[in-house]
Amino acid sequence: MRESLADPAWALSWHIGPVEVAAGSTEEARRCAAGRYTMAMSPNAQTAGGRSPWLERDLVTVELIPAGRGP
Repeated sequence: MRESLADPAWALSWHIGPVEVAAGSTEEARRCAAGRYTMAMSPNAQTAGGRSPWLERDLVTVELIPAGRGP
């Protein structure tokens, strides 16, 4: 996990670290996190490849928590 935080794609995110989102699937959770934490513009966009790190399976692990078990 720590190696993935060094990936240049994180230059497009204003938050790096664990997050909790309400979603019905792993893909929906990724899209939700990408929508919340991806910067619209970044000076490093070319280096980062222009894609949100939250959508990348090799950079972000999603754990589904059954309804009612969250805070």
